[in-house]
Amino acid sequence: PDFKAIAVEPMEASLLNGDQPGPHGIQGISPPFLPDNIRVEEMDEVIRCPTSEAMATARALAKQEGIACGISAGANVWAACQVAKRPEFKGKRIVTILPSAAERYFSTPLYESLMEEAKSL
Repeated sequence: PDFKAIAVEPMEASLLNGDQPGPHGIQGISPPFLPDNIRVEEMDEVIRCPTSEAMATARALAKQEGIACGISAGANVWAACQVAKRPEFKGKRIVTILPSAAERYFSTPLYESLMEEAKSL
């Protein structure tokens, strides 16, 4: 089939790209091990997402689209947008999953500025 499987990992620690496990700010992706059920050979690409871009995208999704999501969801949408900008993907359907909700991040820097803004309304 005409399908591409593209994984997303933190810029700071991408095990799928051969990096050693290490600290990063995108909770929910890139644990310090590769699970037994992962099929690296079936992936077409691994995109590294900077934590700052994952957080900015998650904030934008909440503020502009009303989608309250977590940092890993921000990383997935950021990577999907990078893929969508490529000429070879023009007119193609790009699908991603938003694996995290915002409720566990309300007390973190991810939503700090939006929470302050909401309080002032």
